[in-house]
Amino acid sequence: MSVSHWLLWLVIGLLCIWHTQSDAKPAQSDVAPHIATLKPYQNHIIKKFEEFSHWWMRYSSSLNKNRYQTV
Repeated sequence: MSVSHWLLWLVIGLLCIWHTQSDAKPAQSDVAPHIATLKPYQNHIIKKFEEFSHWWMRYSSSLNKNRYQTV
């Protein structure tokens, strides 16, 4: 990559950091009501995530077993 490419990515990165820093306070206040509406479903969401993670561990381990199995 040339110097101009590096400078372009540097400017884009700095703009992204500046944009997230300037929006940090309003974004937190906007998110809070949505989190409050999810509170009653918190245990259900956690249970479904745990079920999915257990399923994924079983599925990925079976893929690994079949992957290295010789014929």
